[in-house]
Amino acid sequence: MKAQNNQNGKSDIRADSGILKYIPDTYRPYALLARLDRPIGFWLLGLPGLWAIWLSSNGFSVKAVWLSALFMIGAVAMRAAGCVINDIWDRDLDKKV
Repeated sequence: MKAQNNQNGKSDIRADSGILKYIPDTYRPYALLARLDRPIGFWLLGLPGLWAIWLSSNGFSVKAVWLSALFMIGAVAMRAAGCVINDIWDRDLDKKV
């Protein structure tokens, strides 16, 4: 993990850490906008759904795995969409903070 200095002189360890290492440089700003480097948001969305899917399934089945995969993809997409729209709506407020 390399620490880089951003414009304010603070180190920015997110530049080459976690999943961002595997994302091409051209897509990295979009991944940062969607907060893909901070997985707690989609885990908080996804884990209750996964728990419900696995509790309601009759043991291990292909259908339960398929639903779990779809649910986690949806959790990541909804969390990313929420982060993006929050940044769009708060862009004037963030300048004042």
